[in-house]
Amino acid sequence: MKTRFLFKSFLLSFSVLVLAGCGADKKTAEKNLHENDTLLTETSVQDTLTNNSIKEAPISYASNGILSNIDPLNKIKNSDSLHPFQSTVNGKYGYRNGAGKTMIKAKFDVAGNFYGNSAPVIYHGKHGFCDTSGTVNYCNGYLFATLVSELSGETFITGAGEGLIAITDKKGKFGFANYTGKISIACAYDNAQYFSEGLAAVKKKGRYGFIDTAGKTAIDFKYEEVNFFSNNRACVKTANKYGYIDRQGKLVIPAVYTHTYFFSEGLAYASKEESRTYYFYIDTSGKTVIKGLFEEAAPFENGKATVQKNGNCIEIDKTGKKLKYLGKHCFEGC
Repeated sequence: MKTRFLFKSFLLSFSVLVLAGCGADKKTAEKNLHENDTLLTETSVQDTLTNNSIKEAPISYASNGILSNIDPLNKIKNSDSLHPFQSTVNGKYGYRNGAGKTMIKAKFDVAGNFYGNSAPVIYHGKHGFCDTSGTVNYCNGYLFATLVSELSGETFITGAGEGLIAITDKKGKFGFANYTGKISIACAYDNAQYFSEGLAAVKKKGRYGFIDTAGKTAIDFKYEEVNFFSNNRACVKTANKYGYIDRQGKLVIPAVYTHTYFFSEGLAYASKEESRTYYFYIDTSGKTVIKGLFEEAAPFENGKATVQKNGNCIEIDKTGKKLKYLGKHCFEGC
């Protein structure tokens, strides 16, 4: 089982996955990008609330803005907004502003980031949206689809993008609500991902496709696995291999890879190895631009990426030039 970032059910009856790569292998996180150096694991709301055993759970991490204003795990810090925090006194969640001042006291069971003047929260076990005063408008007939738990013990609501958040109804079907709490896209799908670049991956009759923010099918349901869009590319699995499509659904990079990752700053790392995985970097045309053959790799951020070769972790630039040595085995699970 390839455990990292695959967009599929992972033996969960209901789950929404925040994806970072298709066909990825055993690595649990590329680098510690959080200020608290915490890894993130995801479970569905239903499994969390019913304490079902989760046999296989994907692991992901949040990056501070590497997806062109898309923040899969809703962890981007913006000084003009309110951000959730967990109280060390009662374990509840509240909100602080960019200066660190508490604006909404810690009273929520779980919290998510603000979009405009609303944020998804769970309060006394009920799902809803709070405003900037902390007043909660409860959801009617649905739950938020995904919770993300950090190893630090913090839990956040995710599955949001471009003003819409993934939800699930009592029948376990997925749809989307806006931040006023109104259902914008009916719960008609077997799985759903957050919106990125105007499209969201959803599952129907065993296959994945993409819908737009109006709920219209934009890319047909024909893929075994998919990823979110970034840099006008989304990796997809077809005929047991991975390639990339554009927002029109055209396969612009052939499905010849065993492992692929999302594009960041115009580059993505991938592998063609069947047994021992070695990574290299490609551009949005599919051209190999950094040969590398790295044992481990991470997406580019601010022109730099962390890779591992011969057990040594180094920081490289977008030409593959070594910038500095980072030590031995800096990737989790290596």
